[in-house]
Amino acid sequence: DGNLTTEKKFLTEIECSRPNKFRCVSFIKKLFGNDIQDSAAELLADYTDCDLAKIENERFKLLSYCDGRVVTEADVENLVAEDREIKFYAFANDVVSRNKVSALKNLEKMRRFGESSASILSTLTSQFQRMLYCSLSTLSDEELGTLLRIKPYAVKMARQNKNITKKQLIDIFSMLLEYEYKFKSGVMSDDTALDLALANLLV
Repeated sequence: DGNLTTEKKFLTEIECSRPNKFRCVSFIKKLFGNDIQDSAAELLADYTDCDLAKIENERFKLLSYCDGRVVTEADVENLVAEDREIKFYAFANDVVSRNKVSALKNLEKMRRFGESSASILSTLTSQFQRMLYCSLSTLSDEELGTLLRIKPYAVKMARQNKNITKKQLIDIFSMLLEYEYKFKSGVMSDDTALDLALANLLV
């Protein structure tokens, strides 16, 4: 027992689990000091899904770009490649809200980070399917995230839009499946399929 007590003095307990958002934002503020806005720190936590290694990597890029000025939300939006799953939920929510400006801005950003039209349409279809599941389920964000194997924040984003009915979600999901089938079967290109799908959604 004496040896065990002595050894414990030389051991540091390592927290391996990912921190919650509150702890993550606190970490970011300490990491950046006075060089980041509070709102930018919160957005960085969301974009990286509280992955501390990603945050460390993004810090150098953000500070280099800002060159002495405070990092803003706009800087995080423009420079940080947000978690892919969350990025697509944000895009899907813009589409549901018919927020054409934001949707097209997010679309351009996804393409800038290397997403193809085929990938965008396929993932958008999956996101609307999940949004439908989220609208039907009474489970908590954490419970449903575990069940669907997605992040709780993504579930929260899927549920935050109250301006769409379950029937509308079913209709949109069916329409996206149809366009996805058309480009996969060679009826049209993936670019045309995505453009037509978005034209229907953003009218």
